[in-house]
Amino acid sequence: MKLSHVFSFNALVALVYAIGFLIVPNTVMGLHGLPAGDTQALLARYFGVALVGLGLVAWYVRDVAHPPLKDGITISLFLSSLLGFVLSIQATLSGQMNVVGWLPTAVYLLLFLGFGYFRFF
Repeated sequence: MKLSHVFSFNALVALVYAIGFLIVPNTVMGLHGLPAGDTQALLARYFGVALVGLGLVAWYVRDVAHPPLKDGITISLFLSSLLGFVLSIQATLSGQMNVVGWLPTAVYLLLFLGFGYFRFF
């Protein structure tokens, strides 16, 4: 496995979730057992916009040969994946998200481990 594969996986997941949050936010939230409404849909769409940016950065940096830039982005995505994992596992274990909450928990864990492996080992 290469670091570019981790970036590609991050880009794919971020862009797929972004499309869902932008187009059908209430459906995506409902699948995860989260309440849906106008305010929640607006916030989910803003989250979708952020995921578009994150996905595009991950996609375009995957083959960059400039080590300081790649290291900075790797550390940033490592830390954000750690925070996402902690938030997702807490929300799933507390019942705030339903069983589908294990999907983002697993994705964040894989990203955390992938970026951590290539940054620290």
